[in-house]
Amino acid sequence: FLPKPNPNALNFLATKCGIDVTKALMIGDREIDVLAGVNAGMTGCLITNKTNISSAKYIVSDIGEIIKLV
Repeated sequence: FLPKPNPNALNFLATKCGIDVTKALMIGDREIDVLAGVNAGMTGCLITNKTNISSAKYIVSDIGEIIKLV
């Protein structure tokens, strides 16, 4: 597969595992991770302590905050 932010690997896994990308949340600690998910049609969630401008719909500073999103 091409490297991130190309979505091909995520699309392959979504198809293989029967995941509806429109209902999936791509969680990453780097913008490129989130961008790959967004490019695949997923909602992005960036985990960071920094103030970022991101393609992510959600930005959290602690992984525990993700529970509130799902």
